[in-house]
Amino acid sequence: MNNYVVVVGAGGHAKVVVDTLRLLGDNIVALLDTNKDLRGAFLMGHRIIGGDDMLDEITREGVLTAIGVSSIAIRRRLFSMTHEKGFRNLSLIHPSAVRSRTAELAEGCQLMAGSVVQTGARIGVNAIVNTRASVDHDCVVCDHAHIGPGAVLAQNARVGAETLIGSGAIVLPGVKVGDRCVVGAGTVVVGDVPDDTRVVGNPAQPLA
Repeated sequence: MNNYVVVVGAGGHAKVVVDTLRLLGDNIVALLDTNKDLRGAFLMGHRIIGGDDMLDEITREGVLTAIGVSSIAIRRRLFSMTHEKGFRNLSLIHPSAVRSRTAELAEGCQLMAGSVVQTGARIGVNAIVNTRASVDHDCVVCDHAHIGPGAVLAQNARVGAETLIGSGAIVLPGVKVGDRCVVGAGTVVVGDVPDDTRVVGNPAQPLA
């Protein structure tokens, strides 16, 4: 695609982001991370040149940012920070991801390898649909949410803002998971989950 991209955050998720950018033919301008211990280190052959403050020295014209961390709180902060500095975040779609042309993808969302996003689905700002996760028709994934590897959202499910759906979890048709929730790995969600709730098990039960 020949985009020019700065990857902000050089954690483990950044390796997947960098690999995807390479497969898409995009150009990686720089890797940044606030962890001073990483300065000068290399990730996937690219040198980490400094912290977020380095964005002030990079031209905004023709350059996009991509967030290289999966932590919801950090992703939200970095998304806001890059916007404040005048950058637009790349919506990253792995070549093996399957997405309907009628699905709506917001700025900065990431569809990783083998993920599926079906017709009428909406993926919010800065959200992740991770490796082999499936989002069925007419689902809604709100801003900054993370659908973990292998998780399944059945038709018309809704996942609230800043919510994590753990690896291999299943959200049944029409079920609504609120904002800032955590759904544990392998959990089967059969009924609506209120905001700020953690659930685990089959069927899902709130943690005390």
